[in-house]
Amino acid sequence: MARAMGTTSAIPRLIVHAAMSALYFLLMASTFNVIGVLLPAMLRDLHMDWSTAGLGFTLLGTACGLASMLPSLLVRRIGMSLTLLIGAATLALGYAAFEMAQSAALYEAGAVLLGIGFCLCGPVPGVNVIAQRYGAHAPSAIGLYFMLGGLGSVIGPKLVTLSPWIVADWRLFWSICAGMALLCGVFAAWTVRTPTHATDHTPTSAQSGYTTRAALSTWGFWAVTLAYTATVLMNTVLHNFAVAHILARGGLANDAASVLSGAALIMVGVSSIAGLLVERWSARGVTLTALLALALAGLALASPQSWTSLALFALAFGIGWGLSYTGSAALLVDWFGLRANLELYAIMGTLSTLAALGPVIGGHVRDASGSFVPVFAGLAVIVSATVLTLLLSKAPARA
Repeated sequence: MARAMGTTSAIPRLIVHAAMSALYFLLMASTFNVIGVLLPAMLRDLHMDWSTAGLGFTLLGTACGLASMLPSLLVRRIGMSLTLLIGAATLALGYAAFEMAQSAALYEAGAVLLGIGFCLCGPVPGVNVIAQRYGAHAPSAIGLYFMLGGLGSVIGPKLVTLSPWIVADWRLFWSICAGMALLCGVFAAWTVRTPTHATDHTPTSAQSGYTTRAALSTWGFWAVTLAYTATVLMNTVLHNFAVAHILARGGLANDAASVLSGAALIMVGVSSIAGLLVERWSARGVTLTALLALALAGLALASPQSWTSLALFALAFGIGWGLSYTGSAALLVDWFGLRANLELYAIMGTLSTLAALGPVIGGHVRDASGSFVPVFAGLAVIVSATVLTLLLSKAPARA
């Protein structure tokens, strides 16, 4: 198989994909999406207030954003395998800090370590490794990668809520996560120890594409980054405020949870075909569809609440969420190649950290207006403007 792939690696690309996907699944199942579920129990046992608990989340997101350039710097200097090992060790230390925490200090330290580990083991290296090994079929492989990560974001919280022992003994849960991080990280590092490259002379070849400086000088890169940031902004704000908005309009907690769960299930299904849509259609077309769906989701929430509007929201949000990350990642590779993909993806991720301001601004708008309607309507306008920007952007000339 290695010979058929034109590589010097003895590891089949399917195993490499499985290893990177398992690592991403763990990240999505045990960081952002699960910490919030366990926080009430941790808060009680550690005698923390909600301000301190919120600070941990802020530190987690900030560390993840500020460390976005770290994977590309390490990979270029010490290689992908050692970078993943360092990332796995950082994750294990973060989980261990949670497990051993007796006060807020170790909880906050663990949040920072998990944010850094997420960057070192997450999509920045994952997308690059998979794209190099799948050549022209990289979009489908990338879509599968994001789908499996999406499953983690669905299964992780459900596992916790359906397992009372996890809430009762959250320290054991974090110990298990530490062990799984080391196991998945070592396995992934072993599979990528010898780099492989596509040899079909397509734009996804690791030797072709723009340099970082050349890409940054094009309008196209900034258009892709704007699209990616808009999707992160919409996803972040909707996850923060959708439930509160539904409840404020008279909905029940179970109804609100069902709407978001339905959107998550749709996201998983759409993610499974996102890469195939990129190959059959275009990366820009898929990205534009994702943005349009997210704008529609915002409008659905801003409209008078009914089961029809909530169903439309779940459908549109699930589609936009499921297409957005695969579309943006594939569009970056399609337009700029793999030569500087590590750096470009990392820069795009760093700039998208600006989306973290969304919940803060949205909260102020809600307090000033007394409603979340202006927040969701404003997001729909921002995303629609992003659609227009991407439509007017031309694909850069092949490097």
